[in-house]
Amino acid sequence: MTGPPTPPLTTEAEILDAARSSIPPQATPMATDTPDTTAEPPAEQPPLSQQTEAASEADVEPQGTSYELLFPTLAELAAQEQYRELAALAERGEASGAKGNDLTRMYVVAPLILAYLILDDVAAARHALTRLPNMYLRLPVSNSLFGILSAVHNRQHETVYASAEELFNLCHQPSLSNEKLGSVLAEMTKAFIDAFRSKTFALLGKAYTSISAPLAQRYLGLPIDQILAVAANNGWAYDAAKQVLTPPRNATRTRVMITDPSTLSTLGAVVDTISTA
Repeated sequence: MTGPPTPPLTTEAEILDAARSSIPPQATPMATDTPDTTAEPPAEQPPLSQQTEAASEADVEPQGTSYELLFPTLAELAAQEQYRELAALAERGEASGAKGNDLTRMYVVAPLILAYLILDDVAAARHALTRLPNMYLRLPVSNSLFGILSAVHNRQHETVYASAEELFNLCHQPSLSNEKLGSVLAEMTKAFIDAFRSKTFALLGKAYTSISAPLAQRYLGLPIDQILAVAANNGWAYDAAKQVLTPPRNATRTRVMITDPSTLSTLGAVVDTISTA
């Protein structure tokens, strides 16, 4: 049995109470819904201009002439005292490089000439220099190299040392040292003088049964105390009273007695006799 119908809402208070009871409850947010504020921010990317610059640098072609690009490799070979390999590479580099009036050609030719001198190949060194156009031969470094070549060819030992010292001093001029060419040529000049002295000292031991200290000094271009030290280390005897050096008796040589100063051409004549014996 149904009851009587609900009477309609008549007062304002009854209407408000009915409205409040009809609003659904709000959902309580869960703890897991809280935004994560501990996450690391994304890594910053470099500006686009920097990315473009790095990419463009990787694509840039090396700058400089073929001679300049070859020079660092020649310098490395010189530092390793691989002079035969240096000469072979320099010959190929000069043959394939641009000709004309490119002064950077000396980056290859100058080390090439000194390498040949160190290897005691005077003819090849002379050819490498004289095949250059005349404008190159007027350069100071070319003049110094030509002076060394001429003195070696004529067996003018004192002039060899003087010309080598001139080139060594030239290598420390700003026009060369600032381009790193000077330091390489300076070290190669020292290597040439060391090789030239060693060969000369060996020839003196083969050529003479005894030699005066002043003449040995002219041949070797060293102070007498350094000559005596080298001679003692190689088994030479020294008579201080007579100032005469005597090589070891087991040295193979043509017998020539020299006790007073002589011309430097004497050694050349004896060397020629040895080489044809």
